[in-house]
Amino acid sequence: MHTFNAGTGGEVSAGELVGLVGTLTDTTLGAREDAQRIRPADSEVMLLVCDASRLRAATGWTPAHALEDSLGHTIDFFRDPANPARYKTDHYHV
Repeated sequence: MHTFNAGTGGEVSAGELVGLVGTLTDTTLGAREDAQRIRPADSEVMLLVCDASRLRAATGWTPAHALEDSLGHTIDFFRDPANPARYKTDHYHV
């Protein structure tokens, strides 16, 4: 059994992602830092970027959609009232 990661290999910060969602929804959004969630200076991980080289080597897979396009499709999906109505938004699923 093998574990594969699928991703672009590019990085995007949480703040950049929030800004992009705001742009795509024509909404002013903001992100704020929670000091308790900031990684310590000597943390072994300061940046998380997907490495899909193993998946690419095994299958030839490459990302087919840009982040902005994919977020746009996701936003469109949730704008249709029938789609979010299928979710139990008041219940957290583990």
